[in-house]
Amino acid sequence: MKDPASKLSRLFGRGREQLLVRRREKSFHPGGGQKVLHLSSRVFALLRRSPEKDEAILTLTGVTGETLGLTVPVEEIGLCNGQCQDLLSGREYQAEGGALNLTLPPYGRIWLKNEEWKMKIEA
Repeated sequence: MKDPASKLSRLFGRGREQLLVRRREKSFHPGGGQKVLHLSSRVFALLRRSPEKDEAILTLTGVTGETLGLTVPVEEIGLCNGQCQDLLSGREYQAEGGALNLTLPPYGRIWLKNEEWKMKIEA
């Protein structure tokens, strides 16, 4: 991995970043809860919770080579409206009217966190 622009180097860098996020966020603790959400047959979605149930992260993974437009019914899955951030890219999203609209790139990953989501987490 002498060449930082090589595919292998870029893949390693992305994997390393994901591991750092997982280590930093309480919702990825193995003692926390998780729930599979059925949002689309083309997306694997998990709602992860911290062991203390005071934080939540919504993970979305595209399982197709197509760009996907996705509407997440945040209120139906026990979350709330408001600003959320993708922990992998830093991009901001806005959930309004009970829904979060976003675009997932081919085989893409988005890990969303909203500081207000801890208020609505199921026990």
